[in-house]
Amino acid sequence: MKNYTIPFICLSLLLFSLQWPLPALDQKVKTIVEVDWQRGVLVMECSSELDPQISNLSRARFLAEQQIQLQLPTVFLDSLFPVTLDSFYSVGEYVKENTKAALSLGEAVQVNNKTYTHLSTDLREVVVRYDFPFFGESGIILPLLTHTSSFPMERYLGYVPVRDFQGLVIYARGSYPSYGKEGEEKVKPALFFRIFDEELNLVLEREMCDPRSLKKWGMAAYSYSLDETPFLPRIGPNPLRTMARGVFGKNGTDIIIPNKTARQLLAEESNHRLLREGRILIIIDQP
Repeated sequence: MKNYTIPFICLSLLLFSLQWPLPALDQKVKTIVEVDWQRGVLVMECSSELDPQISNLSRARFLAEQQIQLQLPTVFLDSLFPVTLDSFYSVGEYVKENTKAALSLGEAVQVNNKTYTHLSTDLREVVVRYDFPFFGESGIILPLLTHTSSFPMERYLGYVPVRDFQGLVIYARGSYPSYGKEGEEKVKPALFFRIFDEELNLVLEREMCDPRSLKKWGMAAYSYSLDETPFLPRIGPNPLRTMARGVFGKNGTDIIIPNKTARQLLAEESNHRLLREGRILIIIDQP
């Protein structure tokens, strides 16, 4: 895993030193990180040892939690930076070229995303869990949006039998031919992705999506299950269903779909709408 922490330690502490008390940074915070693509959440479980020289358990716990709180900005950024942004970048690689985005991402820590705190069974550590959502009013995605209105999509002008669909389901489990590379690979989840037809004509990219929909729930939902029920409000009861034909891009995030499906989506303005609004479900293997 690439380490992006060092260039941002001073930045993080400068941004947040006024937000928290400043006990000495003499204790390492251990962190377990999970990217929950099904829920669209970055999950961090941080732990810090209690000072054995402090006999008062409540005070020792309080000071250990303060250690976590103080180091949270740096720990958060270091946990977020390896997340795949798109076909070309991780979040960390992107913010190296965009300092403003780094500053805005750091502000996400100011929102109270603590979900629980408890002592370990041996009473030696305090454990604090944080859930940072990718989407929503305080979503991580907000500083990463670079457009204010959706770009137009190509209209397919030939005849294709089609009807209006409320959503799109792409079955992308297993391995697929990797366009531009040798061999096969799996579709990898990302905050942004592209869809192409089998001739590599572009069907969808982030700039074609309504920024309001991207803020609300992103370009697509990812699921490891075939059960579409939790996603009915997004894709409707009778979505257009298709299978991936290939994978594209350096990070393996972009999906090749059949030409027929691409034409069905691009032939009708109503189907353009489902793409713009992110009414897409992608079923993938669990990482």
